[in-house]
Amino acid sequence: MKRCFVLPLLILGSIGPARAEDPIITLQKFGLLGTWTQNCTAPITDAMLLVRFTETSLGAPRMIVSHPDDIIFETTIDAAELQPPDEIQLTIETGLAAPRQIIFRRTSDTLQLMADPPGPPLHRCISE
Repeated sequence: MKRCFVLPLLILGSIGPARAEDPIITLQKFGLLGTWTQNCTAPITDAMLLVRFTETSLGAPRMIVSHPDDIIFETTIDAAELQPPDEIQLTIETGLAAPRQIIFRRTSDTLQLMADPPGPPLHRCISE
């Protein structure tokens, strides 16, 4: 009779917490890697805002917000979670005590930061 209780305990004991998917794989599935801007056909100016999602040699993906010659903000993406049907939640380092979570919504050809107020629609100009 004791054996009946031991097997379920062994099975339950071997189940650990679910591992999150590697952020770079999630970014690839969502189609986020690359450089995004408001207008891909406009001439490059110092005022143009670029948002780049990239994989680094260190392994952790990065988000870089910049003007063409000036980085405004660069951070590591610690986690990425798909939120069907059309959103992705990123956990990023901010240099503060706790990481911050941000959400982007994607349509077939645009990406938008979901904030209050929402960011401008961005278009992918360069794929990675």
